Amino acid sequence: MNSYKILVIEDETDILEEIVSRLQFEGFDAMGATDGEQGVKLATKYLPDLILCDINLPKMDGYAVISELRSYPQTLSIPFIFLTALADKEDVRTGMGWGADDYITKPFQYAHLLRAVHVRLQKQ
Repeated sequence: MNSYKILVIEDETDILEEIVSRLQFEGFDAMGATDGEQGVKLATKYLPDLILCDINLPKMDGYAVISELRSYPQTLSIPFIFLTALADKEDVRTGMGWGADDYITKPFQYAHLLRAVHVRLQKQ
């Protein structure tokens, strides 16, 4: 079975470890980064099939991450889902305006997260 690579960029270590663990349990090849700079480095090195990214991150926020990744031909079309506590309609509009493929607010249900991941990978 071809395992999809998923990069999770999340600065809260417990949340990061939980998401990566659950994705691995579901059969995905999941890896994590705890800040935006590390996330961009991992994305350009490993070219994941999908990226889940928080917005409020150290070193480089989620908007800077998506902006930088959308500027490289090899990462331009990787599905990108914001996973954030910023839940106002304006926050969602802003995130989608940056080119995100989806926007999930915290707290979230893992079933919802997995459904969004599967939908994005199927569309890819």
